[in-house]
Amino acid sequence: MSMDWVRLGVAIRDARDAIGWTQQELANRSQVSVATIRQLEGGKQRTRHSLAADRVGSALGWTPESVKAVLDGGKPTTGAAAEAPAEPGASADALAGLSLRIRRELAAGQVLDGAVLDLPAAGRLSVVMIPLVPEDASEDEIQAALEEWKRLHLQRNNEQPNV
Repeated sequence: MSMDWVRLGVAIRDARDAIGWTQQELANRSQVSVATIRQLEGGKQRTRHSLAADRVGSALGWTPESVKAVLDGGKPTTGAAAEAPAEPGASADALAGLSLRIRRELAAGQVLDGAVLDLPAAGRLSVVMIPLVPEDASEDEIQAALEEWKRLHLQRNNEQPNV
Protein backbone atom coordinates (compact mmCIF):
# COMPACT_ATOMS: atom_id res chain seq x y z
CA MET A 1 0.00 0.00 0.00
CA SER A 2 1.35 3.45 -0.83
CA MET A 3 1.81 6.04 1.88
CA ASP A 4 -0.84 8.77 1.91
CA TRP A 5 1.14 11.88 2.90
CA VAL A 6 -1.82 14.19 2.20
CA ARG A 7 -3.94 12.21 4.68
CA LEU A 8 -1.15 12.49 7.27
CA GLY A 9 -0.88 16.24 6.66
CA VAL A 10 -4.60 16.75 7.24
CA ALA A 11 -4.47 14.62 10.42
CA ILE A 12 -1.52 16.60 11.78
CA ARG A 13 -3.13 19.96 10.98
CA ASP A 14 -6.48 18.89 12.48
CA ALA A 15 -4.80 17.63 15.68
CA ARG A 16 -2.69 20.78 15.97
CA ASP A 17 -5.74 22.99 15.49
CA ALA A 18 -7.73 20.98 18.04
CA ILE A 19 -5.01 21.56 20.64
CA GLY A 20 -4.78 25.22 19.65
CA TRP A 21 -1.11 25.25 18.70
CA THR A 22 0.54 27.25 15.96
CA GLN A 23 2.92 25.54 13.57
CA GLN A 24 5.76 27.14 15.55
CA GLU A 25 4.49 25.68 18.83
CA LEU A 26 4.23 22.22 17.29
CA ALA A 27 7.70 22.59 15.81
CA ASN A 28 9.12 23.54 19.22
CA ARG A 29 7.37 20.71 21.03
CA SER A 30 8.40 18.11 18.47
CA GLN A 31 11.92 19.51 18.03
CA VAL A 32 11.61 19.84 14.26
CA SER A 33 11.70 22.93 12.06
CA VAL A 34 8.62 24.93 11.09
CA ALA A 35 9.53 24.10 7.49
CA THR A 36 9.19 20.41 8.33
CA ILE A 37 5.76 21.04 9.90
CA ARG A 38 4.70 22.93 6.76
CA GLN A 39 5.93 20.12 4.51
CA LEU A 40 4.15 17.48 6.56
CA GLU A 41 0.90 19.44 6.79
CA GLY A 42 1.12 20.21 3.09
CA GLY A 43 1.24 16.50 2.27
CA LYS A 44 4.70 16.66 0.68
CA GLN A 45 5.49 13.21 -0.67
CA ARG A 46 8.43 11.46 0.97
CA THR A 47 10.18 8.29 -0.02
CA ARG A 48 9.87 6.72 3.42
CA HIS A 49 8.40 7.06 6.88
CA SER A 50 10.34 9.75 8.75
CA LEU A 51 11.63 10.32 12.25
CA ALA A 52 10.30 13.89 12.06
CA ALA A 53 6.76 12.62 11.43
CA ASP A 54 7.05 10.34 14.45
CA ARG A 55 8.25 13.25 16.60
CA VAL A 56 5.33 15.39 15.46
CA GLY A 57 2.89 12.56 16.18
CA SER A 58 4.40 12.07 19.62
CA ALA A 59 4.14 15.80 20.39
CA LEU A 60 0.46 15.62 19.40
CA GLY A 61 -0.06 12.79 21.89
CA TRP A 62 -0.35 10.04 19.29
CA THR A 63 0.77 6.51 20.01
CA PRO A 64 4.02 5.41 18.30
CA GLU A 65 2.22 3.43 15.57
CA SER A 66 -0.20 6.25 14.68
CA VAL A 67 1.83 7.90 11.90
CA LYS A 68 2.15 4.60 10.06
CA ALA A 69 -1.55 3.89 10.61
CA VAL A 70 -2.54 7.25 9.07
CA LEU A 71 -0.14 6.78 6.15
CA ASP A 72 -1.79 3.40 5.54
CA GLY A 73 -5.29 4.92 5.53
CA GLY A 74 -6.22 4.60 9.20
CA LYS A 75 -6.62 7.07 12.03
CA PRO A 76 -4.22 8.17 14.76
CA THR A 77 -4.76 6.91 18.28
CA THR A 78 -3.86 8.96 21.30
CA GLY A 79 -1.96 7.98 24.38
CA ALA A 80 -1.73 9.53 27.82
CA ALA A 81 0.39 12.39 26.46
CA ALA A 82 -2.63 13.80 24.65
CA GLU A 83 -4.35 14.83 27.87
CA ALA A 84 -1.40 16.84 29.20
CA PRO A 85 1.21 17.61 26.55
CA ALA A 86 4.62 18.29 28.01
CA GLU A 87 6.24 21.66 27.71
CA PRO A 88 9.27 21.78 25.40
CA GLY A 89 12.34 20.52 27.21
CA ALA A 90 10.28 19.12 30.11
CA SER A 91 10.78 15.47 29.15
CA ALA A 92 13.70 13.27 30.01
CA ASP A 93 14.38 12.91 26.31
CA ALA A 94 18.00 12.15 25.54
CA LEU A 95 18.04 15.01 23.02
CA ALA A 96 17.07 17.61 25.62
CA GLY A 97 20.70 18.28 26.58
CA LEU A 98 21.78 18.94 23.00
CA SER A 99 22.02 22.40 21.52
CA LEU A 100 19.07 23.71 19.52
CA ARG A 101 21.18 23.63 16.35
CA ILE A 102 22.04 19.95 16.82
CA ARG A 103 18.42 19.02 17.66
CA ARG A 104 17.20 20.82 14.54
CA GLU A 105 19.78 19.12 12.34
CA LEU A 106 18.85 15.72 13.72
CA ALA A 107 15.14 16.41 13.25
CA ALA A 108 15.57 17.68 9.71
CA GLY A 109 17.24 14.60 8.30
CA GLN A 110 17.35 10.84 8.29
CA VAL A 111 20.04 9.31 10.47
CA LEU A 112 22.12 6.90 8.41
CA ASP A 113 24.42 5.54 11.09
CA GLY A 114 26.60 6.75 13.90
CA ALA A 115 30.04 6.42 15.38
CA VAL A 116 31.72 7.31 18.65
CA LEU A 117 35.32 8.46 18.40
CA ASP A 118 37.42 8.31 21.53
CA LEU A 119 39.91 11.14 21.92
CA PRO A 120 42.73 9.49 23.89
CA ALA A 121 44.89 12.62 23.93
CA ALA A 122 42.05 14.52 25.62
CA GLY A 123 41.50 12.03 28.43
CA ARG A 124 38.07 10.48 28.60
CA LEU A 125 36.45 12.67 25.92
CA SER A 126 34.57 11.29 22.94
CA VAL A 127 32.99 12.69 19.81
CA VAL A 128 29.74 11.38 18.35
CA MET A 129 29.39 11.49 14.57
CA ILE A 130 25.94 11.09 13.01
CA PRO A 131 25.63 11.25 9.22
CA LEU A 132 22.29 12.65 8.04
CA VAL A 133 20.55 12.97 4.69
CA PRO A 134 17.57 15.23 3.98
CA GLU A 135 14.22 13.58 4.66
CA ASP A 136 13.22 13.98 1.03
CA ALA A 137 16.43 12.38 -0.27
CA SER A 138 16.00 9.87 -3.07
CA GLU A 139 17.09 6.26 -2.70
CA ASP A 140 20.09 7.01 -4.95
CA GLU A 141 21.11 9.96 -2.75
CA ILE A 142 20.77 7.83 0.38
CA GLN A 143 22.84 5.05 -1.17
CA ALA A 144 25.54 7.51 -2.25
CA ALA A 145 25.62 9.02 1.26
CA LEU A 146 25.94 5.56 2.81
CA GLU A 147 28.81 4.67 0.50
CA GLU A 148 30.62 7.92 1.35
CA TRP A 149 30.03 7.35 5.06
CA LYS A 150 31.43 3.81 4.81
CA ARG A 151 34.49 5.12 2.94
CA LEU A 152 35.14 7.82 5.55
CA HIS A 153 34.45 5.44 8.42
CA LEU A 154 36.89 2.84 7.08
CA GLN A 155 39.48 5.53 6.37
CA ARG A 156 39.15 6.83 9.94
CA ASN A 157 39.50 3.33 11.39
CA ASN A 158 42.63 2.69 9.33
CA GLU A 159 44.21 5.96 10.51
CA GLN A 160 43.71 5.32 14.23
CA PRO A 161 46.79 3.99 16.00
CA ASN A 162 46.49 0.59 17.62
CA VAL A 163 46.23 0.96 21.38
